[in-house]
Amino acid sequence: MSFVAPQKVRFRYKLDGVDRDWVDAGTRRTAYYTNIPPGRHIFRVMAANNDSVWSEQAAVLSFRLRPRFYQTYWFYLLLLLAAVLLAYAIYCWRVRNVESRFHAVLAERNRIARRFMTHWLRGLSPCLCSWKWLHGC
Repeated sequence: MSFVAPQKVRFRYKLDGVDRDWVDAGTRRTAYYTNIPPGRHIFRVMAANNDSVWSEQAAVLSFRLRPRFYQTYWFYLLLLLAAVLLAYAIYCWRVRNVESRFHAVLAERNRIARRFMTHWLRGLSPCLCSWKWLHGC
């Protein structure tokens, strides 16, 4: 490798597990990647001088990407827990709502029953008094 004309040095690179073939970067000295999955990766770089003679061995950089928080098992477990708690909260709200309506209907029925019994007993009172008078009680 000759560095007589560094502006003419050409590069190619490859990220194992992401790139199938070598990526020709030309004279650019930067590699761009997006959405690299978490895990262990090996990045390889080869260079060619101004005579287009490629290096015999690639420079190797091994690295590990840790998963983002939303790619972990803990995150999925917390999502499941949140969904279960939300479902339970909706269930409790629904039960309170139904119980509230049940108690309102029950109170109305009791009010109607008391009113009916009061009117019925008032209507029955003169009959009882007449019966007592007839029998001499």
